[in-house]
Amino acid sequence: STQDDPTAFPTRAKQQGQPQPAPPFPSNTNDNDGKAKFKVYEWLEGRKEQLNDEVFQSITKDGVNYRSYWFQYNDFIRALKIMNGNRRGTITGDPKHSFFLGNMRNEWEYGVVNVAAFLAHAMTVSIKHDACDEFHEDMNTDVGAVKTPSDEFYAISNSCGQYGFNYADYHCEEDERHMECGVDKNMNLQATTSLIYPTAPP
Repeated sequence: STQDDPTAFPTRAKQQGQPQPAPPFPSNTNDNDGKAKFKVYEWLEGRKEQLNDEVFQSITKDGVNYRSYWFQYNDFIRALKIMNGNRRGTITGDPKHSFFLGNMRNEWEYGVVNVAAFLAHAMTVSIKHDACDEFHEDMNTDVGAVKTPSDEFYAISNSCGQYGFNYADYHCEEDERHMECGVDKNMNLQATTSLIYPTAPP
């Protein structure tokens, strides 16, 4: 229970009542002889069940929660360990693309906050839809092509940018430009998921 373990998450029953204060971090974080990532992994592993029950949850078109098919704790932690690896462990092979979990052991709280921010964003754009692809949803607005509502269709150019955006023009801020990945003009990706609303394209 939360009374026995001050670092435990509030129970679902408590979450439905008054807001609970954020659980404190353990106080024994002055040991600098190890790396922060191991403390982060330990903290996450102790909350595996709740992460699956509260974070890796998707929603049907009828508003019913269910355990996500595409996003689950074991896959997440495996990917996190790759992204926090050494030069050969990162996706790109460049250590600047590592997922930051802190350096010294007493910095592991920064790693937990970074994970929380990442998962909060993922819950908004991916997990709740149980989909890892960008949804094809911008309708054609060419006035020369759309004469009646039945002429509306999904633009093939959506893969390059929707709602007036051109993804090729996306860049990091100047002081972070050194972390930007170059455009791979030979990349070929195929979507594997579909949005659940009734008029979604295949």
